[in-house]
Amino acid sequence: RLNYAWDDEHKEEDYVKNKQFIVENNLLAGINIDRSNQMYVTVPRWKLGIPATLNKLIISPANSSEYVLSPFPSWDIQKEGVDGDLQNVQSMTIDKKNRMWVVEVGRRNFYGGLFSKEVDGAAGVWIIDLNTNTVIDKYYFPEDIVSYSEGFLNDVVVDDELDGMYYIWCGRVYST
Repeated sequence: RLNYAWDDEHKEEDYVKNKQFIVENNLLAGINIDRSNQMYVTVPRWKLGIPATLNKLIISPANSSEYVLSPFPSWDIQKEGVDGDLQNVQSMTIDKKNRMWVVEVGRRNFYGGLFSKEVDGAAGVWIIDLNTNTVIDKYYFPEDIVSYSEGFLNDVVVDDELDGMYYIWCGRVYST
């Protein structure tokens, strides 16, 4: 069972009540560790009920023997349905300069079986400086490069030998 570092503004009972947190739909997909041994994980929004799609693994403030997910870089940058916020992170990687390259799928809820809840959106790449926890760049692909309705950016690899050249694997997801 994945759980989050809830706070006064983001309360578990409110998220459950509003179906913004459906426990069984929260699954880990990507895991990476930065230069200071902080662990980051992705919880893709393949289905409804994912409070945050990019997270840092931390010791629970409520129980020091448990780990929870702390939305990274913040709750405020991951509001579902807000243009320009993280919507669906599949994977990420961290380069030798301690920058996180984040794959933004753009589309969400496409494995839920509720076609009326599927949301198409622009796919892209975000770069976050882990030394300052700030977003330093975002790029969204035009629809003729990555389809908003069928595209599925899956993974990113950064070639540190070429000083930041990156490669992205893109597939397609079809609704049936």
